Amino acid sequence: MKRTLVQEVMTTGVVTAGEDMPFRHRVALLSGKGIGAVPVTGPAGQVLGVVPDSDLTAKAAGLPAVTVAPAATIEQAASIMRRRRAGRLPVTHPVTGRLAGIVTGPTCCASTCVPANRSAPRSRPRCCAGCPAQIPAG
Repeated sequence: MKRTLVQEVMTTGVVTAGEDMPFRHRVALLSGKGIGAVPVTGPAGQVLGVVPDSDLTAKAAGLPAVTVAPAATIEQAASIMRRRRAGRLPVTHPVTGRLAGIVTGPTCCASTCVPANRSAPRSRPRCCAGCPAQIPAG
């Protein structure tokens, strides 16, 4: 069975914030673009962290940044999001660290999760932050 790679499903042209962007500009950026988080990048385009709309006061959340490579599988990305309780992961070039795109929980969930139901054991983990689905057993 062919595995889907992150580079096949990632969103490109990601909105970013510079590490010194003022608070009010981050708020305007997130609300104006209707997005839930923004990757914070350094001068060379390297990802420093991700600031979610729930933590706009942080300079760059999650330092060092938790990212995934374009050649990773979406199952690997979902596993990282599950462990980190994150709803999205910046996708970075493996050599330069520059932002290449972003992958979100719902994108990964489409192929890695099963719908949650009342009869499922409570011990089965959720896929990622905000995901109502659960990782298949076994």
